[in-house]
Amino acid sequence: MILAPEKNDYRVKTTCSCGSTAKRREGNSEFFIGPRKIIIKNIPHFYCSYCDKEIFDSTLGTEDLLMYAFKNNMNEVDWNEKSLYI
Repeated sequence: MILAPEKNDYRVKTTCSCGSTAKRREGNSEFFIGPRKIIIKNIPHFYCSYCDKEIFDSTLGTEDLLMYAFKNNMNEVDWNEKSLYI
């Protein structure tokens, strides 16, 4: 988990599937729903510079935000403004 809400305690790194260390950062990421590309801006994730892989926390709730963007024909949404969408 990237964020433990009750303690506001961020992990700063995790182990990537390649075995290297992935560091926490925020940035833009592309997601595809069928042929449609939706960009989520400022989403927290881990990034492995060794294998160029982004790792997302399964508890973030990206599915709800992506579904909202898809249903409303949006090409991009900002993670920091997700409370406006869902």
